[in-house]
Amino acid sequence: MTDARRFLRLIIPGGLFAVETAIFMLVLWPSWTADTLGTFPSVGGATAATVLLLGTGVLGFFFSALHFWLQEFCWYPRVDSTALIQALMRQGWLEVRFFPDTGDGTGELKPEKVNRDLAHGLALALWHEREESNATIKGINPRLSGLYDVAHSHGISFVATFWSLIAVLIIGCTFGTRSAEWHDIGHGAAVVILGGLALLLFWSNYKRVLDLSKDVSRQALLDAIHHERSALESALAAPGPRDPWALAPRTCTKSTIKVRAHLLAPTDRPGLSVDADESCGS
Repeated sequence: MTDARRFLRLIIPGGLFAVETAIFMLVLWPSWTADTLGTFPSVGGATAATVLLLGTGVLGFFFSALHFWLQEFCWYPRVDSTALIQALMRQGWLEVRFFPDTGDGTGELKPEKVNRDLAHGLALALWHEREESNATIKGINPRLSGLYDVAHSHGISFVATFWSLIAVLIIGCTFGTRSAEWHDIGHGAAVVILGGLALLLFWSNYKRVLDLSKDVSRQALLDAIHHERSALESALAAPGPRDPWALAPRTCTKSTIKVRAHLLAPTDRPGLSVDADESCGS
C-alpha cells in the first residue's frame, strides 16, 4: 500500500462519519441542526485544513482499529487461512514442524492443531516467499493488494456509519428536541432507513470484495504450490540430496512459536481439495 492510499484509508472514514452525522441530524431535526451549525465560529485557511485533517485522521484510525478488532469474532467477515493450511497438510502437500525438530517425530504439527493465527502466518510466509520467484503471484500481487484495500475501506466505512448513528442518537437525546408529532416520527424513521441502507451497502460490499480477494489469493497460492511441487519432484529424482528439508527449507515465526514448513514432493496421494467454508476456530 502506498503512503497516499494509506493516508486516504484513514482520512475518508473520518470524513464519512462527519458527513453522515450531519446529514442524519439534518433529516432528524433540520431547524435545530441548521441553527446549531450556524453558531460554530468560522475558521478559514490553514487552521481549518489542519483541524479537519487531524480530526478525520484520528476518527479514521479509531474506526480502523475497531474494524480489525471485530475480525476476532466469528460473525465478522475476515481472512482465515485455517482450512487452506489444514488441507495442504492433510493431503501431504505441506509439512509443518516445531523448530528445532527433536528428531523423534514430536516436532511435527498436526493439522487439527493449526489455529487461525498460525495459519495466517504460514499462508503469509508461503505467499511472500514467492512474490518474486513465482510469475502468478508476482503479477497478481498489486491487484490483490488493491482488492484488499477496497474491502477494508468498506469494512471501516461500515464501522464509521454505525458510530454515526450512535452519535446522532446521543446528540439527539442530549441536545435535541423530542416530540411525539407524526412529522418527527417520520424524520426518525427516515434516519433509521437511511442508516440501515448505508450499513447494508458497506457490509455487503465488504463481504463480497473480501470473498473475491480470498478466492483469488487461494487459487494463486495453490497454483504456485502445484508448480513448486513439480519442481521438487524433479529435484528429488535427480542425484544428490533427497531430503526435502535441504531442498526447500521454509521458516516462519509467529508469536513465541517457531515453526518450519516445507512442501512435500508428490507421491501417489490424491489431489488437493479445500473446503470453501473457512474455519472459525481459535
